[in-house]
Amino acid sequence: MNLEQEQLDNSDEEEWVSKIAKKLVDSKMDNVAMLFLETIGPTSHVWSQLARLYFQPLFILIGPDSEKLLKFAERPENIEKLVKKIEEYQIQKEEEKRKAKSEKGEKRKFWFFKS
Repeated sequence: MNLEQEQLDNSDEEEWVSKIAKKLVDSKMDNVAMLFLETIGPTSHVWSQLARLYFQPLFILIGPDSEKLLKFAERPENIEKLVKKIEEYQIQKEEEKRKAKSEKGEKRKFWFFKS
């Protein structure tokens, strides 16, 4: 395998970033994920090597994309892209909620007045 085959296409990276970020925001795990990613971001290469060592038997479950996933996680700029995409989806989701509330005509309620 040469180096060119090992590198991910930019479109594949963008697709993975979008899918992962969307799933995290939809499952309301976005804040936890951002905290985790910001923490390991600078040392992502080390963490991906540890994952390669300890979780290699589990990569069979992921399939043939497991090696690509590790190469994706090795680069700190990909982690930063993922954090930015999560932030974009958070803002988008908040705007959709505000728009839905304004269309409903709901007034702002305090948490202790909710029924």
